[in-house]
Amino acid sequence: MKNGLLNHNISMNEDRYEQYLINHSLTEQELDQQRQTRFSDAPLISVICPSRVRLDEQTYLNFEQAQAYNAKGDYLLFLPKGAKLRADAMYRFAVAAAEGADCVYCDDDEGGKNPLFKPDYAPQTLKSYNYIGGALMVHRELYAKDGSRLKTEHDFALGMTQKAGKVTHLPYVLVSAKREPLQILPWRPKLKEGLVSVIICNRAGYEPLKNTLLGIEQVSIYENYECIVVDAAPYDARLDRLYRNLEQNKAARTVHGVADKNIAALFNQGAEQAKGNYLLFLMAGTVPRSADFMERLMEMTEEKNVAVVGAKLLNDDDTLNSCGIVVGLHGGLFSLYENFRDKPKDDNFRRIVQSVRNVSALRLDGLFMKKRVFVENAGFDITLSAVGFAEEFCLRVAKRRMNIVYLPAVSFTVKKPVEMPVIDAQNSQRLMDSFRPMLTHGDPQFNPNLDYDCNSIQVAAKSVSPLILHQKNGWWV
Repeated sequence: MKNGLLNHNISMNEDRYEQYLINHSLTEQELDQQRQTRFSDAPLISVICPSRVRLDEQTYLNFEQAQAYNAKGDYLLFLPKGAKLRADAMYRFAVAAAEGADCVYCDDDEGGKNPLFKPDYAPQTLKSYNYIGGALMVHRELYAKDGSRLKTEHDFALGMTQKAGKVTHLPYVLVSAKREPLQILPWRPKLKEGLVSVIICNRAGYEPLKNTLLGIEQVSIYENYECIVVDAAPYDARLDRLYRNLEQNKAARTVHGVADKNIAALFNQGAEQAKGNYLLFLMAGTVPRSADFMERLMEMTEEKNVAVVGAKLLNDDDTLNSCGIVVGLHGGLFSLYENFRDKPKDDNFRRIVQSVRNVSALRLDGLFMKKRVFVENAGFDITLSAVGFAEEFCLRVAKRRMNIVYLPAVSFTVKKPVEMPVIDAQNSQRLMDSFRPMLTHGDPQFNPNLDYDCNSIQVAAKSVSPLILHQKNGWWV
């Protein structure tokens, strides 16, 4: 049944893509408008390809076909062998160049099938696998620095984009060519050390807290950490004895919450007491599964421009709880492949679930950052008393041009709460105030040509705005 369902989804994806191509084909009038467009300073584009590229149908004509060593263009457009360009491809690349881009890439397919709809520039994702592919246009001056020394397509994409001042993604299928097999690199930054403050919010009682503390003690191979338990659970004699034992043995410090219904405020209280350079946030009942989880999370926060890191979250039955949040999925804050088995199904699953990846937001459990980042961004918003405060924090951090990263090498098992938090009117309004722009324009890490109303990667034959989905479904997280 599972295989049959998967095949059905693949078939449906192909059918949808055929419809997408029909819906997005340009009329002759649109092509004529492009031909008549006048650039104030039309850039010369040198097309670099191992094979001859047919360009007679292009609506932009200021180009040459050349080799990299004798190219005269202001920009060099590198294409993979056998590449075919859509008629408006050169025009769209030229517009991006005229707008000041140093590097430009687009979506692609393989002979009218198997489209790859890509995110906006995502530096950590690009380190995991070459999602940009073989079609990349770079400014002449950028290429002149050391572009010729970068031998593989992946090295070239990494080297050029890392040095670029502006990287532009064109969300159109402009290139068709055979793609290299997907290869995900299990990269990790250099080892870092420091005191980690593990902040655990306990609203669930004795057993969940005990499981979390034992899990950390038994699983973690990193020893330089402290545990801070923010207590907001009903009184229990066993729990009271546990708190006293933890304090006596200096195994954890307890902060008794004064705002027991406001989870964001509880975590802020715990963070105020933290002595560590790094903060890790957990709900009681969450258990780590990776022995080196603290080191891995810590290392990634030291990566350039990375502010917040999150783990893969799994339910008790080993189905996925979260691999990073897509803002606007089903109109709310959901993860792709939620409740799917954590087993490879296809390349899209591997790209989303099994690679280090830039995301727009993360769930609370396993959220990790430097304490400095938490303080500089004023902690969690306590007007989001029940849900969404971790995701909103990520949003604020991202507005400061810092990256949010999903790290699949670290995983936690999360326990579903007995009672789901109630989203009151204030909480709901604050979420809307924060996320309305992204609900309107889409998540930059989720291509606009993909279906926002689907748990897996599916082509949207007809795009539906996440704002419309939100108006239909309301807030679900």
